[in-house]
Amino acid sequence: MKKIYILAIVFIVFFKNTQAQENRREEIESFRIAYFTKQLNLTSEEAKKFWPVYNEMQAEIQKIQKERRNRHRDLRDTKDNLSDAELEKSINDEMASRQKELDIEKKYHERYKQILSMKKLAVYYRAQEGFKRELIRKLQDKRRPPELD
Repeated sequence: MKKIYILAIVFIVFFKNTQAQENRREEIESFRIAYFTKQLNLTSEEAKKFWPVYNEMQAEIQKIQKERRNRHRDLRDTKDNLSDAELEKSINDEMASRQKELDIEKKYHERYKQILSMKKLAVYYRAQEGFKRELIRKLQDKRRPPELD
C-alpha cells in the first residue's frame, strides 16, 4: 500500500512538472508571436504566410540544437577520458552543427524575401536578438522574488 501511495505522489509531481513546462512553452510561444507581429507590423496576409515558414525553420533549427545539447551532455560526462582525436572530432561536430544552422537560416532567408519587404526583413533580423533579450528579462523577472515595500 505504501508503494502505491509513493508511486501516486511521484506521478502527480511528474504530471504537474510536465504541465508547468508545457504551460511555459505555450506562454513563450504566445510572447514570440506577439513580439514579432508587433515589431514587424505584420499585415494579416503577411502573418498568414510568415508564421508557417518561421515555424518550419524553428523546427529544423531546434532539431540541430537538440542534437548539439545531447553531444554537449555526452561530452561533459566523458571529456576527461577523451583523446585529442576525439576532442577534435567533437569540436569539428560543433562547427558543422553551427554551419547547418547557418545554412538553414540562408535557405529560409530566400523564403522570407518572398513574404516580407527588405525593410521588414531587416527588422526581423534585429528583432530576433531583441526577442531573446526580452524573453530572458521576462524569465528573470518571474524568478525574482517580489520586492517588499
